[in-house]
This record gives sequence, structure tokens and C-alpha cells, in this order.
Amino acid sequence: MKKEDINNEGAKAAVSEDGAVKPKIGTLGEHTLHAALKRFFEPNESFHEVKYKGYVADIKRGDEIIEIQTRALNALREKLSAFLADCKVTVVHPIVREKWLCTMDAATGKIAGRRKSPKSVAPLEAFAELYRIKMFLCDPNLTVCLVPVDVEEYRLLGRQCRGRKKGAIRVQQVPTGIGAPIYLHSATDYAALLSGLPDELTAAELATAKKLALGSAQIALNVLCHVGAVSCTGKKGRAKLYKIRTDGENDI
Repeated sequence: MKKEDINNEGAKAAVSEDGAVKPKIGTLGEHTLHAALKRFFEPNESFHEVKYKGYVADIKRGDEIIEIQTRALNALREKLSAFLADCKVTVVHPIVREKWLCTMDAATGKIAGRRKSPKSVAPLEAFAELYRIKMFLCDPNLTVCLVPVDVEEYRLLGRQCRGRKKGAIRVQQVPTGIGAPIYLHSATDYAALLSGLPDELTAAELATAKKLALGSAQIALNVLCHVGAVSCTGKKGRAKLYKIRTDGENDI
């Protein structure tokens, strides 16, 4: 499979040629994206869903574990506490690079419309999720992997959706492409996400440079400071001033 253009045949099979959605779509939650990433990182299914220490690891090969979590990384805390004691763990978290919204008629299951979403998720925006497992990020056995993905998101229209915002409910995300993974293990890896920025900056300046909401920039700097990618050196006016680590400084 090519990293830049991966086709999830199982997911695409959920939609027939005439545009009708087969019954199984909508019953799997986000499992289509989860399953596609699991096959992407380990095609051999004998390493999938391995029981270990009272939990089930998404992928386990020897002392290496890969956990795929599409959202709510805090749900991994108990697993990480158990797994990190004696295994190398990679937490894979997808970030949406491109999204197409497909609305389906609830009665017929056919596609009623398709449009491109203007929203995409930048790597630093994913730090709101990393904040949820901040207490594990400096563990030498942990690596975070942010994976850019392109998806088609299916939303159901119909009577069962009445009362919902915009009259639609998301039932499935089908991956259509996967970009090059971004691995974060050392402070240098994290600092690389700030490449090209001034050596010192505030949260507001980071928000402007990376087109982030101020809150997202503040959370990102909180995490980056925790892993040693930046350090707070004082203030610029009333705002905290952060210095980006340089090559040669001690890593986490």
C-alpha cells in the first residue's frame, strides 16, 4: 500500500455503485478509519487484537505495541500505564488533512449530496488531544504518531435525526488517503513542528504564524514546554515568552 494514496477496499465496499449505502455503514462508528489504519501499520492480522496484561492491544509484535485512537486519547491512560512498563508503545492519532462531506437519505440510503469541507487539522491542533496524555509523553517507551488522513464523512439525513444540529448525524468516516506519518518521540521531534518560526514567541504569535485559535496555541505551548521543546524565558508585555529549543540541547 502506498502511504500517499491508500484505498480501504473494505470501507469502499460499504457504498454500492449506484450511490446507495449498504446496511453495515452506520453500525461501525469510526471503525472503518480505525481498521484501515490498523492494516496500514500492520498488514499481518495475526498481530491484531492481542490480549496483554488484561487489555487488548490493537497491534502487538514482540515488545512493540501500536495503539490507534481516533479521538479521546484519555481513554488510553489505563492501557498506557500497563503497557509502557515493559513495551515500546506507539500511539497513532489521525489528523484530517482533507474531508469530503457526503449526506445520505435515511429512507433510501442513497447519497444526496457531496461537498468539500473547508476545515483541516494542523499537527499543532492535535495537541489538545496530546494534552490528555501529557503525563506519559516524556516516557522513553512512548512515541506519538500523527497521521494525516483524507476522509469521506457520511452523514445521515432523515426523521431519526430531527432535533440534531443541521438535521444530520455522522455515521461513518471512510479513509481515501494517508499521508506521511509524523513521529514524535524526542524534544527535537516536537520542536521540529515549530521550524521556520522566530527563536522566541508568545502564544498569540504562534497562533498567528500557524493560523491557530489562541486557545489551541496555548495548549500546544503547554505540551511543548512539558516535553522540553520550548521553555518559558519570561514575559513580553503580559504574555509569556517561549524560547524554541535548538539542536544540540539535551533531549527528553
